[in-house]
Formats: sequence, structure tokens, C-alpha cells
Amino acid sequence: MKIQWRLVVATLGVCTHQAMAQSSVTLYGSLGSSVQYVNNEHGKSLVFMSAGTTPEWVGITGTEDLGDGLKAIFKLENGINTQTGAGLVAADAFSRQAYVGLLSDKYGKVTAGRQFDITNDFLMPISNGYQTVVYQMYHPLNLDDLGSTFYNNAVKYTSPTMLGVTFEAMYGLDDTTTQPGRYAGTGVNYSNGPLKISAVYATEHDRTLALGGSLGLTNFLGQTLTSTGTFLARSVTTAAIGAMYSLTKDWSVRSMYSEVSVQGFTGNSTTMRTVEAGTNYQTSPFNVVATGAYYSAFAGGRYLAATISDVYYLSKRTQLFAMIAGQQSQNVPAAMALLAPSSNTRQITAAAGVQLFF
Repeated sequence: MKIQWRLVVATLGVCTHQAMAQSSVTLYGSLGSSVQYVNNEHGKSLVFMSAGTTPEWVGITGTEDLGDGLKAIFKLENGINTQTGAGLVAADAFSRQAYVGLLSDKYGKVTAGRQFDITNDFLMPISNGYQTVVYQMYHPLNLDDLGSTFYNNAVKYTSPTMLGVTFEAMYGLDDTTTQPGRYAGTGVNYSNGPLKISAVYATEHDRTLALGGSLGLTNFLGQTLTSTGTFLARSVTTAAIGAMYSLTKDWSVRSMYSEVSVQGFTGNSTTMRTVEAGTNYQTSPFNVVATGAYYSAFAGGRYLAATISDVYYLSKRTQLFAMIAGQQSQNVPAAMALLAPSSNTRQITAAAGVQLFF
């Protein structure tokens, strides 16, 4: 009998060791929906169903412990439209992220596949668009890539964090079928106590810009555009820096500056310069009020936008939210992110909804 019990104990020990060494896989996601109003899209006011506080997605992530502080990792994410159940990108099974890699405690992380760019990793979390949960506070055309931007065929390195500093570099290879042109970027992030500072420099080649459909521009760098016309840029180069500081446990402030140079194939170029600032105030353990504003100058136009939002936490995973935002432009139509351009120089939008994370 003693021999039998010893065999049982030994077997349980082996099984436990094997279970600890096996892969761990997690299913997660974000689902939200809201009712949104906009006063002017091509001259008409609209009420429609829209997204929640973040893009909607379902994802699978996993790790395998390889020993000696080394892990194999993977992530698969697909963006979805909660209102219809459709995928955000037709024919893409995993339209947000799809990568594999290795993670080392000593040497950092290397990943390969479809991934967020460095601007999203370092600057998006301290931007007005993210902090206020208002998509329309991302800058015109999302030209500086603050709002969810992904690249195919990308290899990314993320360093370990030392003395609060993290370094990142990414290169996206040219692919004539899914990603014409290439991406190269680098960034540094410092986070220590109440202060966070991030800076990014990146360049893209052969990027298509929806200047007609998204901004309502009719001419750009000497090229006539249709109402839905696009412009193929030879290069788009972004330099940006942002900071966020917690004044108290309830108050935080943030600011950011980005400069984006767009060069055409004829050699002509122009630059978008944007400055933004905002605040967060936690009115209670369950409620956050955020404000934000930006000023952007691009292609002879001027854009001034501002917002106020409120997020109430029913739980750690479920939120109710409401927001109102507006933009005043000069020399060009008002055109907030994810909305069709206004027929004049003013655009106002408001929304209320619910967001669930799992």
C-alpha cells in the first residue's frame, strides 16, 4: 500500500510540473455600442448606432514557458462591428493583430506579424482620443497614427524596462498585395511615479491618404481630388512627443505635439502640425470626467476641436459613458475623425453608450 501511495504522489508531482510548463491561452475582448448624433455630414444631421469607448474586438493570446526566463508568445485579434456582427475588415480573419514572438526577462521582446505601430504603443495611451474615449479627438485623417494603426509583415523589438525607460523599434516590410510601401519607426517611453513621457519618430512610404472622402479637400500638392479621392504619398514622416502627469490621485494633465511631413512623388511636400492638451478628474471612485482640445494646421486649413466626456464604472469591466465634441475649421470643411466632412466649417457630435470588457 505504501508503494502504491508513493506512486500516486510521484505521478501527481510529474503532472503538476507538466501543467506548469504547458501553454496558457486566454480569450479576451471588448464589446460596446452607443447612440451617436452629428449635426452636419455633407449638409445633413444624423442619428446612428456607433461604437463604445474603444474599438470592438475578440482576441486570443497565449504564452509557453521555455525556461530560463524565456517564453514563446502569440496574439490573434479580430475587429468586429457590434451593431452588425460583421468584421471590420472584409476577408481578414484577424484584422487587428496576428503575431508570434519570444519574450525574455533579460533581453526584451521580439514579435513578427501584423501589429500596432510604435505610435499606438507609446503615444496613443496618453492622447486625448484615448483618455477622453472620444474617437473624434484623434487628429484629422489620423495622419499621425495616434488612433489604432496596424502594419503587416512587421518585426518589432521592445526592450526591457530599465530605470523607467523602455525602447522600441519596428520595421514593416513592403508587400505589393497587402501593404504597398514600408514602415520604419522607433520610440522611447519613460514612466516613473506620476510622470510619463513618450517620443516617437516614424516614416511610411507609399501611403494612401483619403483626403477627399475624409477631409473634403479638392486639391492637394497640386493634384485635383474628387469628393472621394485619395492621394498616394511617396512618404509620410512623423515626429511626436507627449507627456502625462498625475497632480493628485484625482487630477491628471497631459499634452502632446506632433509634426507630420507628407511628400508627393513630384517632390512637393507639406506638414501637419498639431498641439493638444487635456485633463482627467476622478469625481468618485467610480466616475471620471475628461476634457481635451487640439489645434491642427494642414494644407492651408486650420482645425480647432474640443470635447468633454464622462465615464461611469458599473464594475471594473462595464462602463457607461457620454460625450460631446465639436470642431471649428478655417479655409477647409470641418472634418472630425470617423465622420464624413461637414458642408461648412463647423461640426458637433454627441454620444452615449455602454462598454464591456471580458
